[in-house]
Amino acid sequence: MGMVWVARLASDSEVAAVRADPDSAYDFINPEEGWETAPIIDLDKEWHALHFLLTQSAGSTDSPLSIILGKFEEIGEDNGYGPAFLIPAEAWQTFCDAAAALDEAALTQRYNPKAMVDEHVYIADMYLEEGDDGLAFLTDRLNELREFAAKAAAGGLSALAVIT
Repeated sequence: MGMVWVARLASDSEVAAVRADPDSAYDFINPEEGWETAPIIDLDKEWHALHFLLTQSAGSTDSPLSIILGKFEEIGEDNGYGPAFLIPAEAWQTFCDAAAALDEAALTQRYNPKAMVDEHVYIADMYLEEGDDGLAFLTDRLNELREFAAKAAAGGLSALAVIT
């Protein structure tokens, strides 16, 4: 199965409800019903490589691009790879602004599978084997994340995320 990163957009009232019942965080992010229509992004196993592409770090940073692994409020129980965390609405807008500056040339310059392996990025060996084809895949994932972030920013929404 592996580690996957999933986030769901949340209104202020939904955030308040999850804070009031922290044990509901995981089920809010990963509903058994309505998954197909809920405002969810699933970066699957590529989350860590995408985070590294954005931040040039395997861990959380102070960069506005550190939206996948950031320094955010933790909510609920540990589901194996830590508890859920709240990505506030303001973080999505600053991410959108910073991500807009990353064109194809900047992404190509940042893409370094060897550095990912050296930094123990999850499934980095796959990107080392894939070479430049791995960047195309990560660029597609980044476009999904940009679209999700734009929805959050436009609606003033936060998101609850989890690595499972």
